[in-house]
Amino acid sequence: MIPRWATSNNYLEGRLSKRDTSRDQRRIDIMADKQPLSSAQFMDRLMRRIAVAVFLISVCLAATVVMEYVSDPLADSIHTGTLVLAMVAVILVLPMFLRTILFKIRNRSSKFQPDSFVADAYRQAAERSFGLTFIFLALLDLWANNEPAPFSASIAINATLSLSLAFFSLSFFYLIRPVAGEEDDDFDTEQDA
Repeated sequence: MIPRWATSNNYLEGRLSKRDTSRDQRRIDIMADKQPLSSAQFMDRLMRRIAVAVFLISVCLAATVVMEYVSDPLADSIHTGTLVLAMVAVILVLPMFLRTILFKIRNRSSKFQPDSFVADAYRQAAERSFGLTFIFLALLDLWANNEPAPFSASIAINATLSLSLAFFSLSFFYLIRPVAGEEDDDFDTEQDA
């Protein structure tokens, strides 16, 4: 038998309101902890996502080179895998691009240029990748002049692009890696000061 006080409306309303209040308070606390990203933090996050997407695309290009040398059933499986990786790359970057466009439309007068450590690493990685691409193309040209190429031009282009994009993304992540012994530069602590 249920006690009478447990079924009264006052008791149930009090329990529900306390539960709802505590749940609402937790939501408010979580939202208070989340501060909006500054434009520099937003661009850093965008650049990191672009670097990951570039690496995924380089894997797709390398897979297209491999597809030329494997059997048809395996090539079909690799093709499906490249489509999935390409879709993941788009899903990874597209929302951030749309948010960037919306931010630029809303804040036409504000400066939205990436001047940060991550942006500098991004530029350095692009420069290194560009240099490596020319070195690889020069070596490929020397090799093609001395003997006939055992592969088609499309394979050479895909291999060059894959190497270039993979080197770009890996050098970017190498440049932004945390180095032991360096002071941890946390943006949040700088904002509080």
